[in-house]
Amino acid sequence: MKGLILKDLYQCVRYYKSYLVLVVVFLFSSVNSDSLFFTFYPVMIAGMIPPSLLAYDERSKWDLYTTTLPVTRAQVVSAKYLLGLMVQAAFLLISLLFHTVTLLVKGNFSLDYLGMMISLLTVLSALSSSATLPFMFKLGAEKGRMAYYVMIGLTVGGIAAATAVLQPDLQSDIQLGSVPAILMVLFAGGVYFLSWRLSIRFYEKRELS
Repeated sequence: MKGLILKDLYQCVRYYKSYLVLVVVFLFSSVNSDSLFFTFYPVMIAGMIPPSLLAYDERSKWDLYTTTLPVTRAQVVSAKYLLGLMVQAAFLLISLLFHTVTLLVKGNFSLDYLGMMISLLTVLSALSSSATLPFMFKLGAEKGRMAYYVMIGLTVGGIAAATAVLQPDLQSDIQLGSVPAILMVLFAGGVYFLSWRLSIRFYEKRELS
């Protein structure tokens, strides 16, 4: 399975280098904006990378080639989810480091604010791929692409709703180490785990052609 993950990492370097530029642009845009959209969007992009890689695999017939390799379908699925965790953790770390430096420079650093950001970004990054991958592993990249676009629409809509409705109360309700923050992170982990198990089950029963 290590080889599968390395293959996906090489693809990330080749196809998604421009994403880093986009992330930097959005993070700098968030400095002078009261909207959470610019903060949330980079991790949403990270969550969309595994489904996009899966589409590349099917387009190049890599999914058929793996049937000749000494790997199981469960390992193929697990490699995508592990790669997703790695990419999402990297984007999350970049976002948090950027906001920490920004807050320190502005002189208004707050652990409660960081706790809020960690919770929200973790949930968002987990949901971005969790809701998409099972459909793609069950139906294939082309048929499952609709779920991909629906998820993007729902995520963007959720970002807009959170920005407009929840933002004034977020920091006071979701603090570092608080019960709501812990529950949100546990929820994100549970959804990601359930999505992984469903994807394995769907992919093992799917006819490849």
